[in-house]
This record gives sequence, C-alpha cells and structure tokens, in this order.
Amino acid sequence: MGGGAETLRQMLQIDPDALVIGSSGYGESDAAIQFGAGAAGYLQKPYRAGFLAHKVSQMLEQRRSRDKSEGL
Repeated sequence: MGGGAETLRQMLQIDPDALVIGSSGYGESDAAIQFGAGAAGYLQKPYRAGFLAHKVSQMLEQRRSRDKSEGL
C-alpha cells in the first residue's frame, strides 16, 4: 500500500484538476513534503467536521474564482 502520497498521485492521474485535501498528523509544511505537490490543501489531524467543511468551501470557492477568471 502506498498511503496518502500514492493515493494523491493516482487521483491526479485520473483527474489532474481534482481538488484533493491531504490530511495528516504532521504540520502543513511537513505534510506538503509527505504528500508532495498536487494537494489543493492540507488538514492537520485531529480536526473537527466544521473545519473540514470550511476547508472544502475554501477550495471550491478558489476553483470557482479560477474558472471564472479563465472564462469557464
């Protein structure tokens, strides 16, 4: 099993525009190293459902803004 980094790689291979939020007990900078490039964001464990919902909302808003600026 490849863990989170391998899962992220496979997801982005299927859909390069996928918004993937990595989750780890490591801090954000360490998680970025652990997962490598490609994650849209990170959540440090433990976290509450409300924080996850907020992070998902942020990612979707960023996607909408990007799509709008690209005329999509």
